[in-house]
Amino acid sequence: MNLKNKISTKEQFYLQEGKKEYEFFQADVEDGLTNNVFGDHYMYSSKPGTGKTETVKRLAEKLGISMIKFEGSQGLFGFCADVATILLQAPDDDSKIYCQFDDCDSLFTKGDNLNTIKGLFDKGRNVLSYRRQLGGQYAQLDDTQQAAIDAFREEGRGGFCIPTDRFVFITLTNKSFPTTDDVDNATDSQKEYMNGLNAIRRRVQYKPLDLQTGVDWGYCAHILMTSDLVERFYPEITEDQKIEILKFTSPTNNWSNIMERNLSTFEKMAKDMVRFPDNYYDRWISQYLKNS
Repeated sequence: MNLKNKISTKEQFYLQEGKKEYEFFQADVEDGLTNNVFGDHYMYSSKPGTGKTETVKRLAEKLGISMIKFEGSQGLFGFCADVATILLQAPDDDSKIYCQFDDCDSLFTKGDNLNTIKGLFDKGRNVLSYRRQLGGQYAQLDDTQQAAIDAFREEGRGGFCIPTDRFVFITLTNKSFPTTDDVDNATDSQKEYMNGLNAIRRRVQYKPLDLQTGVDWGYCAHILMTSDLVERFYPEITEDQKIEILKFTSPTNNWSNIMERNLSTFEKMAKDMVRFPDNYYDRWISQYLKNS
């Protein structure tokens, strides 16, 4: 990719800085996938639309690591049922079970979920303990899931408890988890909840991706220009058309005024170029800029 004389010197600077940040992120993910030990878990945090899911998927494929994907959007009980099912069906040995935990932010919005998640990530506990009464949710599970939960029930105790010492969780979140200083500075009403989030942060290898304005554009621009971000869906897109997207969204042009500054917007703009070749520019202005 040689963009010299195609974009400004300032844009090239942001692009280079964004490239560095993306390469740091890739290196962090690769380190998590290759240098973990039992009980290690990793959490990668950033704003939505920075390619976390796709990056983990591609690196796992490159490294030949089979990843099981869990989604937290189904709720805590559904997540626990899936973990129980995977463990019951896993080979009866001491191999690691690599898991991508995605779309899980809703699980972290309820304070009463945090102790359960803490146990999952705690090297000293290594358990996913669901101690609530099993009712209608259990009845809605299929036979395989019910059998998995039954396998981890304990006599005389409600709920079930799943050992997680074989799991390596790669958690992808749009949520920023507070530091100890953040907890100390929180209001009294928020302190307990934030302390729970901080406890999770301390139990994982936490890697926040916090990009400054301009560098976040360079990060997205680097992915646009070096991956098949849009070619997978619109193979006719040319490099010149990509450069037009860069110039329109550039920090020296419209970046601060774009409603959603992420990869999704770049994809939508490319789609407009293909579907509406005669008036895509007007559509960009009307659909992606604030106060347009």
